[in-house]
Amino acid sequence: MNSSQKGGWKRTSLANRRMVWLTAIVAFATLCLAVASLFQYLTARQQSKAATEQAGTAKEQANSMREQTNTLKSSLDETRKAANAAVTQANASLSQAGTSQKLVQQNEQSVIAAIAQAKAAQGSTATAQDALRVAREQFLRDTRPYVWSAFFKLFDIEPGKKLTANVGFVNYGKSPAVEFRSAVSIFHGQNALYQADLWFRGFGNKPMPHGLGSVIIIPPGIPAPDQQIAFTTAQSDNELSPAEAAYILDTDYAVVFVARLEYFDITGTFYRTDICRFRFRTTAIGGCDKHNEIR
Repeated sequence: MNSSQKGGWKRTSLANRRMVWLTAIVAFATLCLAVASLFQYLTARQQSKAATEQAGTAKEQANSMREQTNTLKSSLDETRKAANAAVTQANASLSQAGTSQKLVQQNEQSVIAAIAQAKAAQGSTATAQDALRVAREQFLRDTRPYVWSAFFKLFDIEPGKKLTANVGFVNYGKSPAVEFRSAVSIFHGQNALYQADLWFRGFGNKPMPHGLGSVIIIPPGIPAPDQQIAFTTAQSDNELSPAEAAYILDTDYAVVFVARLEYFDITGTFYRTDICRFRFRTTAIGGCDKHNEIR
């Protein structure tokens, strides 16, 4: 400020000077307010920009959330569809299970009925087999060969001769006696019956040894008078002494004849006949108390 200006300022009244200062203060305040406004504007602009960015971000997040929501909704729809399909399949499975259970029950009933029928059939089969077995056994009994003595002839008892006896055999059955074999013997003396018993014990229940006795076939039926009958001859081991001959002629059971006969039927069933005869002193012939049987 130059000197003229300084002089003029001094000459200015106090009121004007105060007005100037007030104006300057107001101008400064206005400037400060403008600066503050500018700062506020810039700050607001930045905030607006940040808000815009935040709004964009929020919009993107909203879009992303919308997409996620749509995806979730679609997933929920798929889940709902899958659940409905599962429910439908479960209902179908339950229905099928019910049908299967009914079929199982029907099969169980069928199996039980089949088992009952099988047991009944088995019982019927067993009954039929028993009946067949009984019928077969009865048939075999009815048609089996029965070989027995047809005649017995004891020759004259004389000192110096062996005891000799002939016995004939007839098949009284209805089928042939196949592979017929016989073993015979004759005993005399006080213990003739005991010797006969020992003779049978020697055979026991076993078949006769092979090679003992001739093997023939005796057909069923009684031969006609002009037909040859099967027979065999038995002789004592030694000739009779006068004392032995006298004892036999005057004593019961002093002479005993024994025979074992073995044969088969046409089915291969084994049979056996035991014969035991003794002489009375009256010359009559009797049967022993045992060893007279057909098996």
